[in-house]
Amino acid sequence: MTKDELLQTLDKLLAENVNDEGLALDVAIEVITSPKSR
Repeated sequence: MTKDELLQTLDKLLAENVNDEGLALDVAIEVITSPKSR
């Protein structure tokens, strides 16, 4: 998954789960900071 694809996915999550913005951000931080991220 490219960073662009990741951002698009996060945008969808934020749009669909407005009340879970904090969770989405936590996931984003984990994915971005993960050694497995490209």
